[in-house]
Amino acid sequence: MKRIRNITHVVSQILLLVTLSVLPLMSLSQTSSLVEKENLNSKAKQAFKSGKFHQALNYYQQLDQIFPSYTSRYNLAVCHYKLDNWRQAYKIFSELHKQEPMNEYVHLNLALAAVRLGKTEEALERFMLLADTAESDEIYVLAYKHYLQLSDTKNDATLEQLKNRKWMLSAAFGVGSNDNIIDPADENASAQSDTFSEQTFSASWYSSEDLNRSWLVDASLYSSSYSKVSEYDVDLGGVGVKKYFSLGKNHRLHLGVRFDQSSIDGTGYLQSIYYDLGTRYTFNKLDLLAISISLQESDDRDEIYYGLAGKSYQFSTDYQKYTGSQRWRLRYRFDRDDKNDSETVIDDDGNTSFTSYSADRQSLYGSWSYQSKNWYTQLFVNYRDSQYKDPHIIDSISSLRADQRASVGLQISRQLSEHWTLDFEFSNTDNQSTIDQYEYNQNIAALMLSWQN
Repeated sequence: MKRIRNITHVVSQILLLVTLSVLPLMSLSQTSSLVEKENLNSKAKQAFKSGKFHQALNYYQQLDQIFPSYTSRYNLAVCHYKLDNWRQAYKIFSELHKQEPMNEYVHLNLALAAVRLGKTEEALERFMLLADTAESDEIYVLAYKHYLQLSDTKNDATLEQLKNRKWMLSAAFGVGSNDNIIDPADENASAQSDTFSEQTFSASWYSSEDLNRSWLVDASLYSSSYSKVSEYDVDLGGVGVKKYFSLGKNHRLHLGVRFDQSSIDGTGYLQSIYYDLGTRYTFNKLDLLAISISLQESDDRDEIYYGLAGKSYQFSTDYQKYTGSQRWRLRYRFDRDDKNDSETVIDDDGNTSFTSYSADRQSLYGSWSYQSKNWYTQLFVNYRDSQYKDPHIIDSISSLRADQRASVGLQISRQLSEHWTLDFEFSNTDNQSTIDQYEYNQNIAALMLSWQN
């Protein structure tokens, strides 16, 4: 959020919910010598100051008809707002905002009128934009204050919806292209390009409208298939249970367990069970810090994947900061993979090849996103360093593997309606390795249509 400028002084003067009555009523130009104009203007101001908003509205309507101006239209809109004529006020403030987009008072009043009409998303967007760009300390504080209040109201409404509809369902269908398909098992680059399709289905059930004390049960299915190279097709299904515990107004804990099962090209790959413990702390009403640890135990579903089975331990910390309509995210993650690894006899002399899947991995993820009324944009970068524990043996040559993988990406989403969203995603991944066969560069582009109840 934009730096707080003399915020203590400003906030001390604004203790109650802001209405238009705290905003200045603009004065009509004094350059006109017309007696009728001055008379109407004087009567309108006097009626407004006396709280006789119907009279003031009548006078300002006469002024607007006889001596139309930006100022008279503004005052007319203010009167409509004071008389609860939200739609008329919203219409006039919209027209004025288009004429002078930098007028912060008009923009704030437009957002307030949007709130009255139930246009919550639009109002949030306008409050966030003002909080980011307002030159006036007063407008900045008012916009930020209203954003927080409206966010709380929206969250309360969401909880009320969950109270009556505890099931959440979603589905997504996408198509895309991959210019260098990576083997999902051993991370070898195939140097093959192909188009693909993917589908995702998920269902979640909440036991309570209070998410800080709720049980969560969820299930998901994912499937991807390539047009030509089916040996890289993936199917994944899972079900999980999570329990949330409140540790205070802004602090909660969760315990979770999840079971996943996957296949590659129709052949059983791995089945895994995850144990998860995490905590989340929210501060400044918008920013949050989350810390979690987890254990994954995997078994192979086919002996060819025996080396990839085993245990994985994970620690992650995630910080998210909201600054108006923008969100910044930084996540650190450490993984320790303790896998079975794979040793194969390759000739009659008893020579063997050895592949290590056990590694210590550290990754750093950062993203920036911007949310507007119907659009969402995100840019992200991700860096991962992998240090394998045991040397690989390939063609009787022993090499210790170390990888550095960097990814950058862009996501653009368009909210088509209450339930439908269209997403475009692009990512580039470059993996550098001490073993040549694991080096690759990959570009993926995908278009996805998703639905949520």
